[in-house]
Amino acid sequence: MSIITTRTEHVNAINERIQQRRVEGGKLDSATLIPVNDSWVMVGDGAATRRNERRLRTPVGQPVRNRERWTVTATDTVAEGDATVTRLDGHGTITLPRDYVRQHMQLAYATTEPGAQGDTSERSLTLATAATIRRGLFMAMTRGQRANLAFVVTNTHNPAEARAVLEAVLLSDRADIPATVQRRTLAATDPRQRAAAAGPDT
Repeated sequence: MSIITTRTEHVNAINERIQQRRVEGGKLDSATLIPVNDSWVMVGDGAATRRNERRLRTPVGQPVRNRERWTVTATDTVAEGDATVTRLDGHGTITLPRDYVRQHMQLAYATTEPGAQGDTSERSLTLATAATIRRGLFMAMTRGQRANLAFVVTNTHNPAEARAVLEAVLLSDRADIPATVQRRTLAATDPRQRAAAAGPDT
C-alpha cells in the first residue's frame, strides 16, 4: 500500500503513528531499535534511503539510491548503528553503516508526492490538503493498481468543506513556469503584451 501526502510534517506524523501501532500490535520489537534521521527504526520497519551512495552495493550489484524503499531485517543495537535492509522489490540485501543510517535513512510507511513517483502498489491512500496541487494529486491518485482513495484534511466535519478543498486543488497548478513561457502565454491572451513578448526591435 502507498500512503502519499504533500507536507513533510504529515509524512512524519503518519510514519510515527504507524510504527507505534505496529509496536503495540506486536509486529515490531523495540529491543531492535536504532536511531535514524530524526526518528527510529526497528526490525520489520519500512524505511527509505535518502542519498545516493554508489560505494554501497547489494550482492547483485545495485547501488543504494535516494528514495529507494527497504525493509529492515536486522539492526546492530550494541553499537546503535548498522542496519541490514532488503529492497522492497527483492533485488538485494545490504548492511548500511551507522553513519549512513543516522544521516540518510528514514521511516517510509508514507511519502511525499515526489517520493512516490514511479512507484506502484495494489492500493494507494492520498492525504489531500490545502497545500496539494493538481499535478501532485493526479500523480498520487494513480499509484494504486486496484484502488486509489483520497482523504481530505479539513477544519470541520462538513463534507462541503472537503469538496471545496478538492475543488481548489483541481484548480491549482503552482509549478514553476519559465519567464519566457509566461511571456508567450500573456502575448497569446493579451494584445498589450505582444510587443513585450516579441522583444526589442532588431
